[in-house]
Amino acid sequence: KVARLPIVPAPACRRGMWWCCCDAIDENPMHVVPASAMFAEAGDAGRGETWLEPEHRCQPSMPSISSQETKGREVLFTAHLTKASPDGLCGWRLDPSDPLVLHISQISELRRDSHLPVQRYNDEAPNELRIRVGDYVIAVNGVSGSTMAMQRILQTEAELAVAVHRGKTHKVMLKKNASGAGIHLRFAPNSRTLLIEDILAGGAADECGADLRARDRIIAVNGVTGPSDVLLRTFKDSEEVELIVSRAPESSATVA
Repeated sequence: KVARLPIVPAPACRRGMWWCCCDAIDENPMHVVPASAMFAEAGDAGRGETWLEPEHRCQPSMPSISSQETKGREVLFTAHLTKASPDGLCGWRLDPSDPLVLHISQISELRRDSHLPVQRYNDEAPNELRIRVGDYVIAVNGVSGSTMAMQRILQTEAELAVAVHRGKTHKVMLKKNASGAGIHLRFAPNSRTLLIEDILAGGAADECGADLRARDRIIAVNGVTGPSDVLLRTFKDSEEVELIVSRAPESSATVA
């Protein structure tokens, strides 16, 4: 069993009772990569980048679908992906700011990437079991509980059994008090969400009983979506906010 990795707070910009940071989990910092390099060619970034996958070399074989579990709106399934080579592309962008699960922040829709494993999997899968932006990767080849461990497998192995959990979303209304929102936030470079790191006792979120908890992701603020810095600016500038929140699954969830 992979032990939970600690979150190491970075130097933060504090405003009342909320803060933001974008530094590392554990010992290795998340690499800051320009958005234009999201699906970069080989040579645009070194190996080991948490935000980039190396260039593919040849055509991957057809992926397949295995078991799934659907309970109401909950969807949990395993996608079998085959990369062209151990260091090949998958065709997605992952946010590792949560130490336990990976959040799928973008999927390439470029025609030239239509042969990549995620895109080929989605072409074959029924709609409900397609990999989507906003889904969570909770295990890779049986390894769970550590984003760093899962990333190492994704970057070094060609055959991947990826357990995917569809996050549920809900709406939260929050009015700040004199101390602010009472929420500690963090986000990864080039992310499109804000990760809730902590709810402060006695803060606005705690006092009003808002349905928020550590590891929830804010995906929209007052109807605004986009890069994390845009969400943060909207959050900061509003005394009362309407949040759309995605709840991360527990890393112990598994596919039968």
